Amino acid sequence: MVGATEPDTRPYLKLLGRVALHDCDGRDLTPKSRRSVCLLAFLALQRDGQATREKICGLLWSGRGDEQARDSLRQTLADLRRTLGARAKQLLRATRDTIGIELGELRVDVRIVEQMLAQGNPEAILFAADHWDGGLLEGLLSPDPEFDAWLSIERTYITEIFVRSADVALAVAVRTGCEPDLHKLAEYLIRIEPTNEAAHSALIGWALDKGNASAALRRYEACREAFRRDLDSEPPLALRRLAEAAQNPQREALSRQASGRSLTCRRLPSVALIARPPVGPPEFTNGLAGFLFEELVGALGRSHSLALLLPTHPDERLDATYTLTMNMWVDERRLQASFRLSRNIDRTHLLSERMDNENLGIVAESLADLDRIVSHVEYAIATDHRQAAKELEDAYSLWLNADQLTESFRPADLASAVSMLHRAAALDSGFSRPIAGLASIQLSYPMANPGNEATPQSFSEALALAKNAVAIDPWDARNHGVLGWAYYRTGLYTQGEREFRRAVELDPCDPLVLIAASEGLAYSGDANAAVKYAERAFLLHPAAPDFFHCFGLQAFAILGAYERALFHGSALRSFGLAEPLAWNAFALAKSARHDEARASTVAFLQVVENHWGGACNFSPAAALKWLDQIILVADRHRREEFLACIATLLTEVTGSPMPITTYTP
Repeated sequence: MVGATEPDTRPYLKLLGRVALHDCDGRDLTPKSRRSVCLLAFLALQRDGQATREKICGLLWSGRGDEQARDSLRQTLADLRRTLGARAKQLLRATRDTIGIELGELRVDVRIVEQMLAQGNPEAILFAADHWDGGLLEGLLSPDPEFDAWLSIERTYITEIFVRSADVALAVAVRTGCEPDLHKLAEYLIRIEPTNEAAHSALIGWALDKGNASAALRRYEACREAFRRDLDSEPPLALRRLAEAAQNPQREALSRQASGRSLTCRRLPSVALIARPPVGPPEFTNGLAGFLFEELVGALGRSHSLALLLPTHPDERLDATYTLTMNMWVDERRLQASFRLSRNIDRTHLLSERMDNENLGIVAESLADLDRIVSHVEYAIATDHRQAAKELEDAYSLWLNADQLTESFRPADLASAVSMLHRAAALDSGFSRPIAGLASIQLSYPMANPGNEATPQSFSEALALAKNAVAIDPWDARNHGVLGWAYYRTGLYTQGEREFRRAVELDPCDPLVLIAASEGLAYSGDANAAVKYAERAFLLHPAAPDFFHCFGLQAFAILGAYERALFHGSALRSFGLAEPLAWNAFALAKSARHDEARASTVAFLQVVENHWGGACNFSPAAALKWLDQIILVADRHRREEFLACIATLLTEVTGSPMPITTYTP
C-alpha cells in the first residue's frame, strides 16, 4: 500500500512513571534487579547512550572498593543480558572501559517527550502530555545515595522542560480562547505540579468568564487544598482574588463592564498583533505560518511589559496603542518573516525586525530569533511610552519613569524614584512592579550610600515588600528576581537561588531577569548557569545599559573569568557605584595588570569618599569594612580572596596596612 509506514519493532522503554520494558509483541523484558533497572535507565538518558565503568560504579556502588564495585557491575550486566535474551546483542555494547546501549535500537518515552517539546507547537506539547505517565522512575527505591542525587537532578530537569513548554502552550490557549487545549494542558500541569498557579488561574478564570461561579469556587477549593497540602500555605493573592470574584459574580461583572477590560490591560501599553496572509506555496506556508504565529503569541503573552490584543476576525479594529504586523513568505525554499511595530495614534513607525531561515522549518535558532524580536518590541514600546508619559499620572507610566531613574543608582535619583513608586502603588494596588521597585531600592541603599550601616530591619522590610509583590503577581519573573536579592541580603542563599531560577523559568527571554539571575547565581557558585544567562541577556537586549555591564563585570569576576569581566568594565560609560570598581580592580590584579588595578582602587576610594555618609569618619580602612559588609559572595574562600586582594591594593595606594575583619553575611 502506497504511503503505509512500517511498524516500529524496536523495544519500548518506559521511564516516566513505573519503569517497564516491552518488546513489539508486548512481552515484558523489565529487569527484576533494581540495579539492572537503574543501569538501563541511566544509559538510556545519556546523550550518546554510554558511560564509563568508573562513572557507573560511582553511581551504583559508591560505598564499595573499586574491585568489588567492578565485580558487582559485571554481575549486573550479566543479569541484564539474561533478561534481554536475544535482544541483548542488538541493544548492549561493552568495552573494557565503557558500557552503552544502542539508542537507535530502542524507543524511550523520555526521548519521545523531549522531541515533541522541542517542536514547540501546542499539538506536539499535547502529544507529549499524553505520554507523561508520572515522574521519572516513579516508585523506584534508589540503591545508592549517588544514584539518588543524579536521579533528583534528572527528575527536576525533565519536569521543568515539560512545565515550561506546557506553560507557554497554556498561555496561547488562554489568549486564543481554545477551550479543549486550555483544559487539557491545565489538568496535565496540575497533575505534574499540583501548585502550578498559571494552570489553576486558567481553569478558575475560564469558569468565571463562562459565568459559572460554582465551578470556579470548586476549582479554587481544589487549588487551596493543594497549596495547603504541598506548601503549607494559602494560594497567592491573585488566586484568592479570583475566588472573591466567584463569590461576588454580579459585582465582578459590573466592574468589568465599567472598565471595559481587565486591570492588566488597563495598566500596560496594549499591542494588537496582526498576521498578514502568508505568501508562497500553501503546502509550505500554511502550517509554518500558524506555528510561527502561535509562537509569537506565546512569547508576547509572557511579557509583563505589554498587553497583547488579538483580533477575532480579519477586519476587527482593536483599541490598542501599538500594532505589530507580521508578514511571512517562502521564496525558493527559504522561509522569511518580517515584523513591523507602529504607534496607532499617528502611524509612526518604531521598529522593523526580520527572520531569515534557509530551511523550510522552525528550528531552535529561529525561536531564539523570535525571542530577540519580542525583546526588541518591548524595548521600543518602553522607550516610546517613556517619552509620551512625561505628563501622565497612570501607575504604569510612573513605574516606568521610576524604573529608569533607578538605573543610575544615584541617591538623589533613588529618592525621586521612591516618591513615584509610592504614587504608582497608590493608584493601582493590583500592580506589583511598584512594590517590587520599592523593595529593590531598599536593598540598593547600602551600595548607593557607602558608610550607612545596613540594618537587618531594613532588609526584613525589603523582604516583606518583595514577598508582597510576588503574592500580587506570582507570574512576573522580575518580582521573583527582587525576592531572590532580598533573600540573599537576609542570608537565605538557598531560597534566593531558588527564586532566581524560578524567575528564569517564568521568563527566559527577559534580559533584565537573565542578567540579575546571572549575577545572583554567580554569587552562589553556579558558573554554568551564570555564564549562560549573562550571554543570553546581552544577546537579547538591543542597547544594554550600564547596570547590565556592572552585573556582568561582577558575575564574571566572581567566577574567575577575568578577561570577560574586564570587557564589561571597559564597556561601562560611568561607574555610579563603588563596588563594581572594586571588582574591576580585583580582575585587573588577577590579570597581572597591576598599575591599572591600583588606578581602579584609587577610583574606588574616591567614589566611596564622595558618597560617604557613615557615622564614623571616612578612611580607607572604613571603606574596606563597608565593602566587606555589602558583598554577597556565598563561598567563604572566594570572599576572603577578594577582600585580601582589595586590602593589598589599598595598602599599596595608601601606604597604610589594611586589617581585615571578615564579616559574616
